[in-house]
Amino acid sequence: MRTTRRQFLSRTVYAGAGLWVFGDAAPGDTASAPAGRRRPRRISPNEKMDIACIGGGGQGYWDILAVGKRDDIVAIADVDFGMAYKAFKAFPKAKQYKDFRKMLEEMDGRVDAVTVSIPDHQHAVAAMMAMRMGKHVYVQKPLAHDIWEVRQLVEAARKYGVVTQMGNHGTANNRFREAVEVVWSGAIGQVREVHVWSDRPFWPTGIQRPERHSPIPPTLDWGLWLGTARERPYHRAYHPVKWRAWYDFGTGTLGDMGCHGLNLPFMALRLGERMPMTAEEGQAPSAQSTRGAAARQKEPDPVLPIVVAPEFSGDINEDTYPTWSVVRYEFPACGDLPPVKVTWYDGGTRMPTTTKETIAGLMNAAMESAIGVQAAGGARTYHRDTPGGSLNESPGSPSEAKSPDEPLNPPNGALLIGDQGTLFSPDEYGWSYRLLPKERFKDYKAPTPMLPRVTGEHHAEWVNACKGEAKTLSSFDHAGPLTEMVLLGSLAICVRERIEWDVANMRVTSLPKANDHLRRDYRKGWSF
Repeated sequence: MRTTRRQFLSRTVYAGAGLWVFGDAAPGDTASAPAGRRRPRRISPNEKMDIACIGGGGQGYWDILAVGKRDDIVAIADVDFGMAYKAFKAFPKAKQYKDFRKMLEEMDGRVDAVTVSIPDHQHAVAAMMAMRMGKHVYVQKPLAHDIWEVRQLVEAARKYGVVTQMGNHGTANNRFREAVEVVWSGAIGQVREVHVWSDRPFWPTGIQRPERHSPIPPTLDWGLWLGTARERPYHRAYHPVKWRAWYDFGTGTLGDMGCHGLNLPFMALRLGERMPMTAEEGQAPSAQSTRGAAARQKEPDPVLPIVVAPEFSGDINEDTYPTWSVVRYEFPACGDLPPVKVTWYDGGTRMPTTTKETIAGLMNAAMESAIGVQAAGGARTYHRDTPGGSLNESPGSPSEAKSPDEPLNPPNGALLIGDQGTLFSPDEYGWSYRLLPKERFKDYKAPTPMLPRVTGEHHAEWVNACKGEAKTLSSFDHAGPLTEMVLLGSLAICVRERIEWDVANMRVTSLPKANDHLRRDYRKGWSF
């Protein structure tokens, strides 16, 4: 009997996080719940971990290379052996699987940690199974496909005591962390307005479901690729690469890049404190728990809802996300935090003229006397790794510079507009920043660090944390609320209406039908 929405909502906020992932879709699959709680094995800093990787093609290949630099890749699972060919070749000793469930069962006694780098609709079932077995997990962004799945993963990570990290690698960059501290220090004053834009998508969007099907590639197990998603014939419009556009598989451009672009303002403005999924004492660090001397008593949970209002291109339909979108978030005040409006823009070159003019106007206002430099060929460049995050001349002659007042217009960026200045980050990850207007901050010195510093890239931070060395800043305690914010935008686009989100009760109060999208019905053979 189908669970009613009322029954579902009453019991799913943090409930059932330890449930088991199983399936009967694959021959020989016999997964069952292990007795009691599984705890991760203690690993010393000088010891090598045994890592199993779910997803070997695309981003999965790069994740495997990164975590396999110092540790042992003992197994790789990918539903398409053709896509995973390079990973298999790079780690020939790793056992090869198509079904990650079978891999985890057979390798349970050996594996210490698991990476999950597969389409969004399979993230939660794979990560939950691994955590339930006491494995540390690294999960690509977004953390999950549905908001209900996000809540389950956050609670499970705490319950099983595993080290977690989401693949938004800007978080493990010291320039990102310094930018967060700059905002925390009050250098730009109170921030009530944020704008973030992306040059994605690069995949087809706004298209209808194919009427015909394509021959299934001989290297692909289509049933396993579908996993939790509804049954449909294979078509190359879905796999490889193009799945992000489809509601059943991906979370759109916002789901793809929001966990990157929104990450800096989310942490810097402590938006997680308005979304009560923050870490308890003793858990992995979050933005609020690592603020050192700046930490304060947590205020009561906010009463006002988070408001999310979408705009989108006219090609939106029942199957795919639109070509471009604008999503406006309104976060309520919380304790000493003022209300803040966050606007997300995507579509790249296909953005409407009004959006491009809006961003250009915002940049003009923020830059004021800041100097931009035009490089050869007419393109401006921003040197990400320069000390202090300053805008520097490209390797061209001074004569190539345009007017000092002309705004920089990067394809990806973020503006955090305060009442004393603006923090501008000109990339999709928050890897660099500049304080504007230039003259006001020409002698500015960064504040004393409040967040721990890293010596390697973000995969190394996760591996080191698995071995007891420090902690991951993008643990599920941070990644969960961030992903929920992102998915609220995807939800508003999906239902095509403004929504009001009751965080504490995990429900949309303004549009009851939107609650039907908080959790999918999984295809037969797949469940928590």
